[in-house]
Amino acid sequence: MKNIAIVTDTGSGIMQEEGRKLGISVIAMPFMINGEEYFEGLDEAHDTQGRKRLARDTFFAMQKADAEVSTSQPSITDITDVWDELLKTHDEIVHIPFSCGLSGTCQTAMMLSHEDEYEGKVFVCNNFKAAAAQRQSCLDAQKLVKEGYEGAEIQKILEREAHNCSIYATVGTLKYLKKGGRCTPAAAAVGALLRIKPVLELKDGGKLDKCVVARTERAAREAMIAALRKDLMEKHGDPTCKHGYISVLYSDDPKCSDELKAMLEAEFPGRVSKEISYDPLALNVCCHSGPGVMGVVLYEEIEELRSEARLAGAI
Repeated sequence: MKNIAIVTDTGSGIMQEEGRKLGISVIAMPFMINGEEYFEGLDEAHDTQGRKRLARDTFFAMQKADAEVSTSQPSITDITDVWDELLKTHDEIVHIPFSCGLSGTCQTAMMLSHEDEYEGKVFVCNNFKAAAAQRQSCLDAQKLVKEGYEGAEIQKILEREAHNCSIYATVGTLKYLKKGGRCTPAAAAVGALLRIKPVLELKDGGKLDKCVVARTERAAREAMIAALRKDLMEKHGDPTCKHGYISVLYSDDPKCSDELKAMLEAEFPGRVSKEISYDPLALNVCCHSGPGVMGVVLYEEIEELRSEARLAGAI
């Protein structure tokens, strides 16, 4: 069996310290504040480049104070340095980057993987995942490695499952979406005036669509659950969520999602994983969404990893 490494970036919500514990290599995603570059989730004890990091509470304080915030992507050397080091001890790499619909990181990694020194050794999965869904893809890739799948096979499976998740969220204010060009100034002004809480759906790993407009936080929570219920019937073919993983998303305050988590546990009790995790949104996402985000990710279990498939393979 080949020795295969899993690589991702902090867009997954996995920071470098946690990545070390999980056995996943993590590339820090950069962002800019008032013209200065910072890197999210650096493991300072192992960072030899003197790059700047920023605590989450400091980031949100600066954002609320109207600092100029923007996103960037890792440099080519940030990516290839990780690959080169891993290929000293591994036969192959499966790289699962932030969704190509939200960043150019995926396209850069795909281009690099076709260079002579990486061709046939590095497999970049363009599976349109972000946040908790990207994280679960990494964990699934690890499981597939243990099941004996090779890099090219894992890439094929993950890309086949590109649209097997549902992501819904509501934002504290439309101000930051307006700054990033995600909604018009007029819509943002009306939303602030009427105290509207739009429930947004992230489609195809990058397209942000309005799902429904709610007047209260509870109405927003109920709308997200109703949308998941519909997706389970029509998109996933799993009405009881037997094969679904669920994660609750937040930006700056996990407590804002406590009630949503409780409602989801009551609504979908029979999932493949009964634990609903809290997953903070990566700061490169929060650059555009702002504080006050509350959301949910439903991720469909990969067919090859279902207990029925494993049992059939053992017979």
